[in-house]
Amino acid sequence: MSVGEEYTPDQFYDMIVNPEKLKSYNGFKMALDNGLVKHMDFYHDLPYDEIKVFIGEEEQAIMGKLPADVMSSAGLQWEHVGSTSIKGMPGTIFPDALILFNVYPPPREVFDSLLEDKFMFIGSGPFDPKDLWFLKKISREGSRLSSGINAEYGRWSNI
Repeated sequence: MSVGEEYTPDQFYDMIVNPEKLKSYNGFKMALDNGLVKHMDFYHDLPYDEIKVFIGEEEQAIMGKLPADVMSSAGLQWEHVGSTSIKGMPGTIFPDALILFNVYPPPREVFDSLLEDKFMFIGSGPFDPKDLWFLKKISREGSRLSSGINAEYGRWSNI
């Protein structure tokens, strides 16, 4: 699943750079309707090492496709954050990653990479419309890592 049936990549990018279109996008509801956030159980023993490997694979899948000039001109960085990034920290098996940037609108190549990697755009964050949230449903055979990954792409991550 990526942007949803009604949006082409060009229409999606047009929405990202248009505040009124972005505000009216109902991706959070689509994510709930598609069951992307229904496995939010709390664990005291998160599989830290497995999650760390997985987050590294996702980083390579997304950031590895981006040309060096795009990475440097936008100040792009990938950060694994939240409870799954801290060994021994309890939490949900719902790894979070941030893609930090210093320009808006963000480079189109980043969105193309996220969508190619099966992320779904779910909307803007609650504090800033330029804080963009993506979600990906994941499942690993024989693993509890089966809910989703949230990649936030925004300025709030610089705080």
